[in-house]
Amino acid sequence: MCRGLHLYSYHGTLKLALAIWFIGPLPLTIVNALWMKLSPAISTSHALGWLVKLALAALAVAMILR
Repeated sequence: MCRGLHLYSYHGTLKLALAIWFIGPLPLTIVNALWMKLSPAISTSHALGWLVKLALAALAVAMILR
């Protein structure tokens, strides 16, 4: 995806990771937290975990494509 969008820098790949996080895992985590009545601390840590995973993948892709 990054190659197709010509995102070879760390900044570009991290912005894409943040956009993907806002589109997919964040709304899903919020809905799951409301539906299963999870505590806010657990749902926040789960959502931030997804953000960290996506950021690490973005940094790895930027390092590989450089």
